Amino acid sequence: MDHTPKRKVMIMLVGGRQVPNALGILAYKPDVVGFIASRDTPQDLQKIKEFTKTIPNLDVLKPVEVDAFSMSAVADACEEMITQQANAETVLNLTTGTTIMSLGGYEAAKRQRVTSVYVATAIGKIITVTGSSIPGLDLGITVNEYLTIYGRTSRETFLFSKLSINQKAALEVARFLVNTDARECLSLMRRWNRGTDKRTIHGKLNSPLNSETINAFMRLKQLGLIQGLSIQSQQVSYLIPCEPNWKYLDGTWLEAYCWETAQSLKDSSGRPVFDEVRFSLEIVSQAAVSEIDLFCLHQGQPLIASCKTEDLSFKTQYLEELQSRADMLGGRFCGKLFITNMPAPSPNAQKRRDFDRFLEQAKAREIVVVTGDHLADLPKVLLTEATRPTYPRL
Repeated sequence: MDHTPKRKVMIMLVGGRQVPNALGILAYKPDVVGFIASRDTPQDLQKIKEFTKTIPNLDVLKPVEVDAFSMSAVADACEEMITQQANAETVLNLTTGTTIMSLGGYEAAKRQRVTSVYVATAIGKIITVTGSSIPGLDLGITVNEYLTIYGRTSRETFLFSKLSINQKAALEVARFLVNTDARECLSLMRRWNRGTDKRTIHGKLNSPLNSETINAFMRLKQLGLIQGLSIQSQQVSYLIPCEPNWKYLDGTWLEAYCWETAQSLKDSSGRPVFDEVRFSLEIVSQAAVSEIDLFCLHQGQPLIASCKTEDLSFKTQYLEELQSRADMLGGRFCGKLFITNMPAPSPNAQKRRDFDRFLEQAKAREIVVVTGDHLADLPKVLLTEATRPTYPRL
């Protein structure tokens, strides 16, 4: 008796957005793929063929082009390709064809008694339409796997190991900065910062520090990000041990806090909400390099965030940058968050009008804004945007 495992084959309809087909390949991990493609949209076929080149050891059958509005032509093409793979475990992906193509594929799958599926990206699930369901078939993919859909790779711009303190202490710093009013401390440190690498800072004071700012400096010293702290009536001095320590203080701490929050998030059954969470990334393509502060994946659906800690965080420029990152990673299929430690101005504050305009611009771009006075709600926001997003994923 031959106990050789059967080859896994996925046949896909091609006639629209190709993300569901790419996600289907990543989830099913076939040995062979085949395409029944609309002859009216050759660019869609080209896109998915380019994607398959990124998958090692994947065989690609010769594509078959059909009339996208002839159900019988589509059914016949599907049945012929299924028959040619008679000794394989074949799955037919009905998702991205026209409605007529999907109906033709459905009829072929029924007649040939093979499993057909629909990749429901809006809810992050693969739905079995005909045949037997496939155990373990879900959209739990990695960030790098998702990036291959768009011909991109990633690399970290920050590593905890580069700090003078360990990861546990660094995350304690992040939690402290979120839960304490340390904005004045960080603002002064930015103003005084000079040089690179290991350096001693001497900052002049125009007025005495308040107790919250003194507490923040002292805590940063206790946790090891700065050393040799001296606070006098007219000057504050301290040592920055290395450049990564400064980069962390200058804003990476908020990215790390968001990463830790997303990493620890669980659903009602105790499973992690996100399949992968990464932060401080450069997204690399042949044409350009772009930065993304936080990248989360929930059942194949991306959620990215821009994290800002500077005094003037509410700039339209930051919304435009975040929108451009989303556009290259799926457009409206990609969820977007703007996160800052700066609180929203009070209703009567001078800057309130500008902030309200910022919120309007964020809404127009379908970006959810989380301000410093609501960072405690970040777990709830992340869960909502992963499972019941404010703006539909299209």
